[in-house]
Amino acid sequence: MPRKVKKVTCACETCGVIFHRVPSAVTKFCSKECYWAWMKNNVKPPPRGKSREYTCIYCSKRFIDAVSSKRKYCSIECYLKHSSVLKKGITPKGKTPSFMTECEVCGKKFRTYQFKIDNGRGKFCSKACYAEWQRETMKGTPFPWKVPNGERHPSYKGKIGVKCTACGKAFEVHPFRYKDHENLFCSVKCSRGWLNNLPSNESQKHINLKETCSTILKKLGWRVEIEKWVTVNGNHYKIDVYAEMGGQKLLVECGYCPKEKLEDLRQHYDVFHFSYKNRKRKEKELKEYAST
Repeated sequence: MPRKVKKVTCACETCGVIFHRVPSAVTKFCSKECYWAWMKNNVKPPPRGKSREYTCIYCSKRFIDAVSSKRKYCSIECYLKHSSVLKKGITPKGKTPSFMTECEVCGKKFRTYQFKIDNGRGKFCSKACYAEWQRETMKGTPFPWKVPNGERHPSYKGKIGVKCTACGKAFEVHPFRYKDHENLFCSVKCSRGWLNNLPSNESQKHINLKETCSTILKKLGWRVEIEKWVTVNGNHYKIDVYAEMGGQKLLVECGYCPKEKLEDLRQHYDVFHFSYKNRKRKEKELKEYAST
C-alpha cells in the first residue's frame, strides 16, 4: 500500500486562503493566479545588458530600458491613446501631418498623407474605388485587371534608335536594353551569325579530334577541308571537317554540337558526330560510315 504523507497547513501570501501542501513543496500560493499577482506587484525583472533612461512621447514619463531598445512609450495604455490621437489628425512633433482630400473616383473625402501622394498612392478612399479606376483605365485590353503597362504606363519613356552590330540595320529598343548590352541585333539570325564569326578558344583535345578525323578521311580518298562555313536555311555554320568525294559530301562535327545545328545540317548533308566519349569506337564508326 502507498505510504500516506502528512500535509502541512499554510496560508497563501497573496489572498490569505489556508491550503494544504506536501512538506517537500516550496510553494507559498494557493493557485497560479495568486502567484502571478504577487510577481506583478513585487518583482520587476531588470533590463538585459546596459540600460538607460527614456522619455515617453505621449505622457513624458521617464522609464528605464536597455540601450538597444526602440521603445517610445512607457506602457501599452500610452501607445493606444497616442494611436487614437494620430487617427484624428492631431500630430505631435516628428510625425507627418495628414490632410483631407477627395477620392478620384467617387469624390468622397478621406484622410491621407503627403508621402503617399508623392509615391503615387493615397488617391482612392477604398479598394473598391481603386478597382473601378483600373477597370476604366484598362477598358478594351485583354487583361483589364492588370496595372497599365507599356505605352499606357505613366513612367513609359519610349524607345531609342540603334544600329544592328551584325548588319548595320537601324531599329528601336527600350532604354534598359541599350544600357545592359554592348552588342545589339535586329534578329536572331544576325545574333547567331555574329557569334559564329567570333574567334573560338578551342582546346587541344578538340584540335586533335579534327586532325584524327581528317587523317581517316584522307586515307579513304576524301578531299578534306578543316573549318569551312556552310549556309543552311539562312543560318551560317562553321563545320569542323568538310569532306568531298565524287560529288558526295560529308560533314564531321567534333566534340560538343547543339542538336539544332545537327538537325539543320542533316536536312541537306550527310553528317557524322564524333563525340569525346569512346574515341576508338567512334573511329571505327567513321571508317564504316565514310566507306559506304
